[in-house]
Amino acid sequence: MAANLFLDTCALFKRYVAERGSDTMRAIVGTAEFRGRLFVCERSHGEILSSFGNAFRKRRLDKKAYRTACREFYSHYPSIFGVVEDNESIREDSIQILSKYYRIGITHPDATHLAAQTYLARALPDPNLTLVTSDGGLKAVARRRRVPIFDPETDRLTDIL
Repeated sequence: MAANLFLDTCALFKRYVAERGSDTMRAIVGTAEFRGRLFVCERSHGEILSSFGNAFRKRRLDKKAYRTACREFYSHYPSIFGVVEDNESIREDSIQILSKYYRIGITHPDATHLAAQTYLARALPDPNLTLVTSDGGLKAVARRRRVPIFDPETDRLTDIL
C-alpha cells in the first residue's frame, strides 16, 4: 500500500515546473495508488502561485509555461489534495518550531508545513504520514522531530509505494 504523503510547496512546485525531482513528483501526483493519500497545507495555494510568478519573473517560465503550470495546478487543487486548514494548533506549533530550531535556519512557511504535517499525522487513522520535501532546513528539523521524509530529488519512488 502506498504511503500517505504531505507535500511542502517546494515538492508541489516540482510537479508543475521542470527541475530536479519533477519526474518523481509527476509520478506521485499521477499514480492512482496515491489518490486520497496526498495532503498539503492551506498556505500552499498562495505559495505555489507566488512561486510560479517568481519563476516567470526570473524567466524560468515563459508566459505559456506559467499559464500551463497554473492551469494544471488548479486541475488538481483541491480535488486530489487533502487540504489541511490553518488553525490555532498549527500556528502555535510553527512558532515553537521556529523558537526551538532557529539555529538550523528553518523559515516560517516551512515551520508551518511541518506543523501542519504533525497536526494531520495525529488526526489520521494511520499516523504514518511522510513529509515530501527537498528543503534542507525543513528536512533537518523534521528528522529531529522523527518525521518520515521523502526527497523527490534523491529518493526512489519505490521507497514509498
